[in-house]
Amino acid sequence: LVPYALYAGCNGLIWGGANFAPRTCVALVEAAAEHKWDEVRALWKILEPSMGLIWEGDYVQSVYAAADLVGYGAGVPRKPLRGLAPEKLPAVRRALETLMEREAI
Repeated sequence: LVPYALYAGCNGLIWGGANFAPRTCVALVEAAAEHKWDEVRALWKILEPSMGLIWEGDYVQSVYAAADLVGYGAGVPRKPLRGLAPEKLPAVRRALETLMEREAI
């Protein structure tokens, strides 16, 4: 939904992806503001695997886990939520592979 909202002229987003991929998210929004749609599509291609995964369920827990894996460390979700189940971490890690290089801090 993110790139489509930007194509439609949205100029702001509340978006879990910004917690684990702030550099890429800012670059995507800036490219959209400049109508650089090829760049928007290229950046979304990097973000889509991780965004698709977190949208499948356990959204908050997945965002926290992704932030930790990338190096931004967001702590733990507030109660009543718990951290992401350990067996789900490998899928998050795989979804972040390309993004982790871009976001390296």
